[in-house]
Amino acid sequence: SSGTPEYIFHLTTNNPVKGELLMKSDPERKRSYTFRNVKPGKYFIKVEDKSGEQRGKTITISENEN
Repeated sequence: SSGTPEYIFHLTTNNPVKGELLMKSDPERKRSYTFRNVKPGKYFIKVEDKSGEQRGKTITISENEN
């Protein structure tokens, strides 16, 4: 909820330190971003702002139950 725009969003395997980069956004002025076509599983999302400040969180994507 803070930081200096522009933001870069990283989607990695679920390891904050040694996770493999799967997808990365272009610099965004918005504070949110949607990664598309991500398979179910655990991932680590990292957000980096223009000044290099970083925050991250482990997320779980469940299978679509449709």
